[in-house]
Amino acid sequence: MIMRILIDIGHPGHVHLLKNLIYDLKRKGHKIFVTVKDIPSAKFLLSKYSINYEEIGIKKDNIFAKALYQIYYNLKLLMIVRKHNITLGIGSSISIAHVSKLSKMKSIVLDDDDDDVQPLFARYAHPFCDTLLSPESLKGNRKKKNTIFYPGFHELAYLHPNIFKPDANILDGIGLKQDEPFFIMRFNVFKAHHDVGAKGLSIKQKLKLINFLEPYGKIFITTEREIEPELKNFQIKVSPEKIHHLMFFATMFIGDSQTMTSEAAVIGVPAIRSNSFVG
Repeated sequence: MIMRILIDIGHPGHVHLLKNLIYDLKRKGHKIFVTVKDIPSAKFLLSKYSINYEEIGIKKDNIFAKALYQIYYNLKLLMIVRKHNITLGIGSSISIAHVSKLSKMKSIVLDDDDDDVQPLFARYAHPFCDTLLSPESLKGNRKKKNTIFYPGFHELAYLHPNIFKPDANILDGIGLKQDEPFFIMRFNVFKAHHDVGAKGLSIKQKLKLINFLEPYGKIFITTEREIEPELKNFQIKVSPEKIHHLMFFATMFIGDSQTMTSEAAVIGVPAIRSNSFVG
């Protein structure tokens, strides 16, 4: 049976997570509708992967603005669902869950975080979705009783060796040889709802870490937004669809990004995550 399916993208990482599913569903003849907030990196990735999308609004950082705009996102998606007679919604999205309760659309929400780590998402998304998919490593950390646990991780959806083929040409673009040691560092901006009150490493801590690593190889820093002036010399701007290729050849990944730490581990790169501190 041919289905009309909505895929909602709320983060650049969701593009990586869902792109192969989108391709597979299209090959099978299903009609796919993709929505995304005004997130430049997410829209860039969708365009790079030749995935058509509809923009549904501005992404807000402030927790109160997030709550207010959530109503707008829900209404926007509800209009799209009714206009296109959508039968199934998929994504890591509160809106997908909410709209499924306001329409005939069924919802599948993917979530690989503990309930305690993201209590707002657990409270306002989990109860409303029809199906919640989570890695089986979260058994015992999920309150939604009818969660479907699977033996794997989100990152395998796009980094499994049957899918991901690292391209060594990425090294030429930054003047590296294939066996030359180098480190990738990543620092978040902590704007997600579960980051309230959290801070990353201080500039002093970052510089201390860099000074320790420099004798062992080159250092490249990727950031979500503006980088501190003291770190400008280490900043590297790699097109988002190529970052995993660069990471594959790295000696080690070090940072405060949970997703990138997991990605490094999945492709066999040693990784150290420094948790943020609250203060």
